[in-house]
Amino acid sequence: MKRVLTVDDSRAMRNIIAKALAELDVEILQAEDGQQGLESVAANHPDLIILDVTMPVMDGPTMLRELRARGDKTPVVLLTAESGAAVIGPMMAQGFDDYIVKPFKAEELQAKVKKILNPQGKVAPAPVLDAEPEPASRASVNPSGFLASEGRPFVEILLIDDMENVAKQFRAQIPENLKINSATDGQTAAALCRERLFRVVIIDLEIPDVDSASLARQLRALQPSSAFVALVMRNVKNPLQVARDAGFEGALVKPFDPEQVGDFLTAYFETKDLVEVDGNVVKVAAFAGKKERELRYFARLSKLLDEAVDKLAAACYPSMVLDLSRVPPSPDQLLRLLSTSARYAKDMGIDLRLVAPQETRKLVADVVETASIPFFETVDEARA
Repeated sequence: MKRVLTVDDSRAMRNIIAKALAELDVEILQAEDGQQGLESVAANHPDLIILDVTMPVMDGPTMLRELRARGDKTPVVLLTAESGAAVIGPMMAQGFDDYIVKPFKAEELQAKVKKILNPQGKVAPAPVLDAEPEPASRASVNPSGFLASEGRPFVEILLIDDMENVAKQFRAQIPENLKINSATDGQTAAALCRERLFRVVIIDLEIPDVDSASLARQLRALQPSSAFVALVMRNVKNPLQVARDAGFEGALVKPFDPEQVGDFLTAYFETKDLVEVDGNVVKVAAFAGKKERELRYFARLSKLLDEAVDKLAAACYPSMVLDLSRVPPSPDQLLRLLSTSARYAKDMGIDLRLVAPQETRKLVADVVETASIPFFETVDEARA
């Protein structure tokens, strides 16, 4: 099992990193400062170091400099609150492999760790479309002092289908604020993936003279943080299983179904609308949709609230004001949500304060796991 050493003076941040990497087959080691980090490297020989820049006793740049002076070439991912050249530039001479800016999403960190360690096993190489892409195990640096991969413009969606009308029809069904690029062949798709960063890459499973699964593997090397979704004909039985068998995370059917497109948008693009974080106040948006989709709403909400707790912990907030005024009073789902969120907040050292209607207050007060959560009428009262 590969070992990852996280060096950070914040216990909350170390816990966030450990949680983010829990899905990977790696052992997590921890150190509170650069001095402890050097001792851990000597004793445990980690395969990767996630190194905070600003720490007491010995900061990140000093530890990195000492590490390289010893001839140790262990890969290093810098953890920093700023990505400017003034912070990153001076450390390039010591040699690091990548960096990530706080706050970050779990999948961002996972992608960077996979890129360096590939702890889940190597995927068979895909056929080369033109030139072989630069190996993903090392981050290239351009003359301006920024990692080249970080300088690419961000676009929400790349859709790859040999028929141009498919992209036009899809464009008509998604919000105008979402930017979409399209390609009708693998060559164009690869060129776009070298130039830009995409949140989601959609690939038709039936492109003439193209192995879509192999194309996805090659593009994934250029877009390690992207979600890959397969485009499947509507008459295919169990399209999601067909997509997963081909190595994709999700599936869309064509001709497009408005309800399924709506689910796609909810999964990848509406998380910010569901949970709004302002300082230590977390406001939850109202549920909108059919009753049978309420379960999915609460499942997404549970994940987003955990992420909100992580952010507040990283920012050293002692409490979180959770505004559930607009959440539907679904007893089983609401109690499960609050019980899980309260327990995780406590583990992270955060005091949970609830703003909710009287109906919710009565519901929560009758259950042992949630009875001790303090209630307030308004957000201002909870803040005070």
